[in-house]
Amino acid sequence: MLNLQYLLYVFLITMIPILLIFGWMRSVFALTAIADTWLWWYIGASIISSIALSKAVGLQ
Repeated sequence: MLNLQYLLYVFLITMIPILLIFGWMRSVFALTAIADTWLWWYIGASIISSIALSKAVGLQ
């Protein structure tokens, strides 16, 4: 049961920043050409979240 709680915690820690970043990107880039494709949203969110999480964990 402890393993399930840990997995839920990791899932929430991962999903909350991703949801926040996608919400922010949707509001910022809604009227630009970048909003036409989901690929750029995914690339941007992965780069930003990767940088933020690595700094939060202390890898950089």
